Amino acid sequence: PPRPSMVLPPSKRRFSQAKGLIRPPATGEIVQTFGSRIPGGGVSKGIRVAARPNAQLIAPFDGRIVYAGPFRRYGQLLILSVGEGYHVLLAGMKRIDGKVGQDILAGEPIGMMGPSPDETGRETATGARPTLYIEFRKDGDPIDPRPWLLMSDKKARG
Repeated sequence: PPRPSMVLPPSKRRFSQAKGLIRPPATGEIVQTFGSRIPGGGVSKGIRVAARPNAQLIAPFDGRIVYAGPFRRYGQLLILSVGEGYHVLLAGMKRIDGKVGQDILAGEPIGMMGPSPDETGRETATGARPTLYIEFRKDGDPIDPRPWLLMSDKKARG
């Protein structure tokens, strides 16, 4: 039988009950894992998915946009509040489709990846594919997104 969180209307679903049921915002190979070493020293607080160039991104869960815009060296950053102290951070997209304060539903278009990793067309470790950074937080602390997402072993499926 379906899990209770799947049969509730979207506005009644609880993020805490959605572990393993959340559709990733983009399809692609995971090229950086949570807790892995990153260039410059430090540890990744999320995962990075090599997405298709110009791929449309979808909201992984119902929520409210609490930040949408450029942020430091991350390019466009979208932060969704999904309830119960959980937030979803998405970075590396070319365009965000939404504004602060907007309520969104899971599966709704929220943005688009660029044509190449850095808009210049340079090849990178992922070839010519742009990467989407996905970070989940609970009460401000990063948590591994992989157990929450519907994925195969190495691919995020959208």
